[in-house]
Amino acid sequence: IVCSEELVYVWQYRTPVSKLTSVDTDVASQMRRKDGRERVFHIDDKQVSEESITNIADKVRAGTLATQDPTCSVTASETCLLVGRESGIVNRYSLPHLVFEKHYLLRCRPQVMALNCNSTRMSIIDINSVLSFYDLAARREDGGEGEHLALERKDAWGMCWSNDNPELFAIMEKTRMYIFRGMEPEEPV
Repeated sequence: IVCSEELVYVWQYRTPVSKLTSVDTDVASQMRRKDGRERVFHIDDKQVSEESITNIADKVRAGTLATQDPTCSVTASETCLLVGRESGIVNRYSLPHLVFEKHYLLRCRPQVMALNCNSTRMSIIDINSVLSFYDLAARREDGGEGEHLALERKDAWGMCWSNDNPELFAIMEKTRMYIFRGMEPEEPV
């Protein structure tokens, strides 16, 4: 996944083994899907079209694809793609089909985002180096989904979720590394 301020490019890597284990078992349907491995879409479009990469490149050269709310961060898991924008809006797309699902509104401008292993929580380091967390699965009183969690850490410059435990993560603050289980820190290293 690669982003510019207004475009998102998604390339689906496939090996000969993944073609053999694919849901599409006949070869003709796999040949037709060749174009679907590379997708480019404009960040303001809610529906990802099948427009070719060359058509979009022509529009970029002509300067017709500008946006008022540029992309500033991106993260992905096996099931979803999250694209953060300067206004604090995060668009969520399902993978591998790239269907827009919903958007979340953050209270900050994300600079770095990361998803935990089961895609239920997202970490955000904003432009002021404040690390915060967003629960994507939480239900709000107004019927919406997602909420900021109370934990915030200042002067954070790095964060990494565990690959096998959705509650375990490590953060870097200044010159110290902290390991968290749930939202409780262990002794710094």
